[in-house]
Amino acid sequence: MKDQLQALRPSLRTADNLPDRDVAEVVPVVAPLNNISESRIKQLETEAHMLRKKILELEIANSTLDEARSLAASQLAVMAEESGNKSKQISELDQLLVHANARSVELSSELIHSQAAINNLLDKATGLTDENTTLSKIRDHLLVRVNENDKALEKYSQLAPRLDELDSFLVKVNQLESENRSFSRQCSKNERKAVEATSELELAQHKLDRINVQKNEAKLQLKEVAVERDAFAVALRKTQSNEARLNKKLSKSELLNAAELKVGDPFTVEWIVKNAIVSRDYEVFFDDPKVLLTGSGPWDVSLLKEILKFANRKPVSRKERQIEIIVAGRDDADIQLVEDMINARVDQPIKIFTQELFIAAILAHLDPFDELSSYPNPEVDYPDLFTMLCRFGSGHPVIEHLQQQQFPWPDSITLEDGTLNGIWAQVPETPLVLMGYHVGELGIKKGLTERNRCDILESAYCGDIPWVVSDEYMASWGQPGSRQRLARIAYHLKMLIRSRKNLPNQIAARNNWQKDLDWLHGFYKPLMRFRWPI
Repeated sequence: MKDQLQALRPSLRTADNLPDRDVAEVVPVVAPLNNISESRIKQLETEAHMLRKKILELEIANSTLDEARSLAASQLAVMAEESGNKSKQISELDQLLVHANARSVELSSELIHSQAAINNLLDKATGLTDENTTLSKIRDHLLVRVNENDKALEKYSQLAPRLDELDSFLVKVNQLESENRSFSRQCSKNERKAVEATSELELAQHKLDRINVQKNEAKLQLKEVAVERDAFAVALRKTQSNEARLNKKLSKSELLNAAELKVGDPFTVEWIVKNAIVSRDYEVFFDDPKVLLTGSGPWDVSLLKEILKFANRKPVSRKERQIEIIVAGRDDADIQLVEDMINARVDQPIKIFTQELFIAAILAHLDPFDELSSYPNPEVDYPDLFTMLCRFGSGHPVIEHLQQQQFPWPDSITLEDGTLNGIWAQVPETPLVLMGYHVGELGIKKGLTERNRCDILESAYCGDIPWVVSDEYMASWGQPGSRQRLARIAYHLKMLIRSRKNLPNQIAARNNWQKDLDWLHGFYKPLMRFRWPI
């Protein structure tokens, strides 16, 4: 406690020199010291009482040891009279007595130390009483300082309005600084906008220069167009002259019969006139001088021969097979001859014209099939020309027969249901099964080789097949050797392959079907691949 007071004295000596605002801070620190000394005195008194109690206990223990010593002495006397086998117990009692004496000495020493501690505590209590008196004086002095501090606070309260004004001024200064920073940022943005505007102005100037260049180019093109216009006018006059010469060869009633010629619609007329004007090659549209004519209607074959002769072209005989152009009339056309010509061309192109379309192409100096083939999807990309060709072929017996013969091979298209013309009826056993056609493990059990399967398929295509379920179902198989029969067998095999695509135990069967389908492709004639108008 003395150490605490010694540490506090320098602070007390400087208390008089503290500023008024620090007095309030010193008072809460010093005020509790009086209470601390009084509580410490009470604590020391309590410790002294405990030491007295302990001394009393030591005295009781000492008297107990004296009694034990007397008892041990009396027992020793009794035991000395007993037989020699008690000597060991006597030595133990001697040891106990020695320990008791040592403990008595220790207790006596502790008693002496306790009495010394009590004396020290009494001295400390006396010192604390003196210190308590000193602290009372210090407390009185600090109370005086507190009163002085209250007076200083009154002065401060008088200055508070001035301080509020200073705070308001600082707020305004901060606002001005914030506005200044905002203005600086806005200036930066304006500078960036100015740079961007300058760039846009330069870009606009560049575009203007480019427009001027394009303008000059347009003027040059305009001059070229004027030259071409003059050339078109000359071409038109030559075309009119060619048409006049053709009119001498064609009867006036035949050329003006729009119902038969099928050029009465606005698009056909526009197509003929436009291409006749644009074309600078006033020869006929085709390079091959060989043209096959078959059938009459609406004109006689002799009239078409005269037109070809006028165009420095001549018709070929039926013996000729490698030709590119066939002109078919509506009456008495040899359909078998047309089929033979198509099959003879194999993978080479061949064009089938109606008489009306052929005359329209000659007048336009342009091959409509070549023009249509330049579009990936002509039905969508050039619907007017596609519709015009379909109109020329509408009702024409040769064209409609060819359209009925064509079908896409199943490997070249995406099948939705495995059929060509809708979903076929499901039957327990197809005609192929009844003819002994089997694949996979069942085919091996039946002893069928690949050659045996192909023979069965060939018989099914070229000959009669067993009747199954109904006449309607059998009608879907068509006649022997027909396009419909071949398509029916091919699409049936493709459907079987597709329906078992994800079955691991059907791998061998799928392989057999695919090989048989590839072999069957040998019957897929060019006629069946031929598509009109494209």
